[in-house]
Amino acid sequence: MSHNYLKRLHRALPAALLLATSSAACSNSAPNDAETESMSSAAATDGTTTDDEGSSTTGDGSASDSENTSGDATTGPNGSTSTTGDPTTGPDSGSAGDAIPGYGGDDEVCDADQSTSIELDLPDSNAMVSPVQARMAVLDGWGVFGDLFIRPWEFLAYYPFDYPAAAPGELAVQVELFAPKDQPEGSYELQIGVTGPWMSAAERPPLDLTLVLDVSGSMKGVPVMLLKDACMALLGELRAGDRVSIVTWTSEEPALIAYHKVAGPLDPTLVDLVENLEATGGSDLYAGLSAGYQLAAEIYDPERVSRVILMSDGGAAADTKALDLIAAHATDDGEAEGIHLVGVGVGTYGGYQPALMDSVAAVGGGPTLFIGSTDEATATLGERFLGLMLVAARDLTVNVTLPPGFRRRLPEEFVYEDTKRENLGQPLRQNESLVYFERLASCDPDEVDSESPLKVKVEYFDTQSYKTESLLVETTFGELQAKGVTQLHKGAAIVRYSEALRLWNEAPGAPDAYISAAEAALGRASLAEVKLPQDASLAEIQAVLKALLESLQ
Repeated sequence: MSHNYLKRLHRALPAALLLATSSAACSNSAPNDAETESMSSAAATDGTTTDDEGSSTTGDGSASDSENTSGDATTGPNGSTSTTGDPTTGPDSGSAGDAIPGYGGDDEVCDADQSTSIELDLPDSNAMVSPVQARMAVLDGWGVFGDLFIRPWEFLAYYPFDYPAAAPGELAVQVELFAPKDQPEGSYELQIGVTGPWMSAAERPPLDLTLVLDVSGSMKGVPVMLLKDACMALLGELRAGDRVSIVTWTSEEPALIAYHKVAGPLDPTLVDLVENLEATGGSDLYAGLSAGYQLAAEIYDPERVSRVILMSDGGAAADTKALDLIAAHATDDGEAEGIHLVGVGVGTYGGYQPALMDSVAAVGGGPTLFIGSTDEATATLGERFLGLMLVAARDLTVNVTLPPGFRRRLPEEFVYEDTKRENLGQPLRQNESLVYFERLASCDPDEVDSESPLKVKVEYFDTQSYKTESLLVETTFGELQAKGVTQLHKGAAIVRYSEALRLWNEAPGAPDAYISAAEAALGRASLAEVKLPQDASLAEIQAVLKALLESLQ
């Protein structure tokens, strides 16, 4: 066991962190550079126009982050999030004659002299649970989903964006700005996408994976079947030289196999073991975690990537002792990363309980996801394997400097203290993007012109050099508006989609609010399709929204 690892393990750590959830998405090729958009009748529901768009992408070579991936993402009393201004009228309501959203109250002061600095934050850029469960709830006819928290940053994390990869050894930032013409003068939408260098599967470092599997009685039927699907998707991405350990939650003999050297994808020994799993084991979460981390620690090598992968239907709770154990192993020491935990929820929509994965992921440093079907296992654990296992950078923080008089376009009554965090840093997953969407407003729009500056400063911890790096992007409103957007309308559609689902879940008996939000989301999805034809994410979003609206007829 290495000295670095022992230093991390014995460091004093807090027992538990508050839940948080966020946004990263796949990054592949360069954006569509077409500048002309034709607006469909569906897009008109959002009131946006396509000619003379005030929006764009700028620069590569830097990185960025944003506070609420939805721009106005806030957490409601039950933990769900909203980006809407007034829930009684739906998001982005208002006309050119209205007061600027976010301004106009008795205690609002328009400071038209001091530049505006906004520190952007994603509560958690690693979570991707609620988009899958929400989709299942609508398409499978479950109706509302109760305690499931709809978090806009999870939707921006789950759906991939096609931002270009950065050059080797660098990060890249794309900035897009849009001025909706149906909104009051001075209203803008800002989207920032951050990517790292592309890595092929052949280039990745060797992996040491420890699977901690819940095979207790509650996993019988669909959950254990999906657990096997999830394991198979992971095994299909392994290569010769990787090492795998598998343990269960059985306190007597938890280890099924230890440090098995993988022969290649779908290693026969591991496949046979997974196929013979049965939901008849113990239910001692701490015993499983202890056994798993012991095996992982025994072969820890800072030159390899070590991950513990916890799979369960969520029918258990992690106590302080379990959270301390996870946090101690997951801590990075500045010279090498710890053993991070990946949380994989499995099961039926009605049976899965997300609280366990939320709590362990909050201290485990890795992503959380939900596998509700064989296809989902393949798409998420297979196709996005590198993004789940590796990071391109850590602790990203972003500050945006705007002209005087700007602020987030968010009424004060939708700001909740439980969205605030002291540590705003986020990981950038390998081959994926951190995407941030903000609604902004100026209280003095006459002072904003083509020369008005916009700066994005990014700081991050480089996982190759183990140093904190800084990047600065400087542009103007005119430069951004001249370039046109490629990905922003997709981000806007995703955020409005999450808003519609949240409103539907919170007030199913009052459809006016979520119908308006759903129509707005459909409009932006149609507008995004002009730039991104045949985009699978947009097609899925439209299918769910149409099913939601049709359920009212």
